[in-house]
Amino acid sequence: MIAATLLFAFTSFSTRTPSPDVVLALQDEVAQKIAEAGSDVAKLLELAKSYQTAENEEAAKQVFNHILELDPNHEEAHKALRHHSYDGKWFKSYAELSKYRSEETKKMKAKGLARLGEEWVPIADLPYLKMGWVKEGENWVHPAKTARAQDESEKVAAGWKLQNDLVWVSPEDQARWQEGLWKCGDQWLAKEAANQFHSELGKWWTWPGEHFVAYSTCDMDAVAWINWYADKTYASLVRLFGIEPDEKPIVVVLKSLDQYNQFAAGSQAAQLPPAEIDGLSSLHHAFFAEAFVDPTVMPPEYKGCGAAFWDKSSPQLDPWGHFAIRHAAGLSYAEAIDRSWVAVSELLSGGGGQASTAPFWSEKKIPRWLHFGAASYVELYMKNEEPQENPWGWREWAIGELKKGGSLDDLDKIFAFPLDLNQIEASRRLIQEAGLVVSFILDGECKSVVQAHRALLDCLRSSKGVPEAVLELQEVIKQHQREFEQFAGP
Repeated sequence: MIAATLLFAFTSFSTRTPSPDVVLALQDEVAQKIAEAGSDVAKLLELAKSYQTAENEEAAKQVFNHILELDPNHEEAHKALRHHSYDGKWFKSYAELSKYRSEETKKMKAKGLARLGEEWVPIADLPYLKMGWVKEGENWVHPAKTARAQDESEKVAAGWKLQNDLVWVSPEDQARWQEGLWKCGDQWLAKEAANQFHSELGKWWTWPGEHFVAYSTCDMDAVAWINWYADKTYASLVRLFGIEPDEKPIVVVLKSLDQYNQFAAGSQAAQLPPAEIDGLSSLHHAFFAEAFVDPTVMPPEYKGCGAAFWDKSSPQLDPWGHFAIRHAAGLSYAEAIDRSWVAVSELLSGGGGQASTAPFWSEKKIPRWLHFGAASYVELYMKNEEPQENPWGWREWAIGELKKGGSLDDLDKIFAFPLDLNQIEASRRLIQEAGLVVSFILDGECKSVVQAHRALLDCLRSSKGVPEAVLELQEVIKQHQREFEQFAGP
């Protein structure tokens, strides 16, 4: 009777702190009942549950802890005490578990393994497994790519043909294609209507050129020019990097500044998440879409590339379109040969949200200034091979624009490449200056720089020692700063 009264007093007046005598009496009662149950786990479990029913959690914990003394692996007792199960062990707190997992991760990393869920996998395989890729022989491949190849093989065998925009046409529909119609979704449309269909974000033309694939909302005739301008950059990019992409890089070219901004920020209507993280699309008429993902494919497929706009309807903007296309092509090429698959896997597995692009750039072998410098070079500094024009006219104009802003930035600053949206003009200038440095590397005819560049190409081809070779190239350029300044003109 006394015990019942004490239990009632402890559980019924939760707003009143029990006296020490009451607490001690209750503890004695719990200890007595535990002693009475002895080593009978079933009776102890029944006792613990009775205390839970009476909302006496402290008493219940005391009983559950005694159960664990008798049966250290008793699952129900561990769960009642909110212990954490991991690796066949129970941990009394999340802090204990975290410490164990941290120590475990260090040990497994030394063995070349990383955690994926509850499994350990080779570190090199982790990003591909997180993205949902599959291994074919020695190579990791997105399953959609394998499915597309299988589908293509079956269609070719069945007599299907491919439109210029990578849309397959069945044998029974080929007569409509020969009439000059274009298959757009489930419709067959004349050229003007097809242009209208593909003028929306996400419904763009997908049109391959010799070296690039254009994703564009521009009219069909403009898309042909987009591929022509992009393809013209290819030889210079191969000359700069010495290696070629495994497949044709994508270049996104949109028909207006409004669409360009929508693509960068994300479009709910087009079911497109934001294509960039840092907001650098506001610096130029082209940007690196490091977060461009196709969410309609499962698992989501990464499409990181250069993006630009070409507004042919504007007399003021139209002439700048081919410059923007070349810049985007340079970014696409550099990204295609220097992917950041660890950062991409985090982007995809995290649902697309990232705070900055730091993980992308820290993973890359080729530094940021050289990615952007390549794009700036093919936009403004490479030789213009169009007949009856000054072959170095673009470069002369670009250098003239730089000179209007004063003296060139220090080479160390260009190599550090601190793009900053709070300093838009300074950041635009850095992009242009990086292109000038690339121009000096390729066209400056400085023997020491040429030699250091050749050493970098050897490293890129072997995939070994690239960061060290880049640093060496930077040092050699700095040692020949006077020649660089002479190259840039008085």
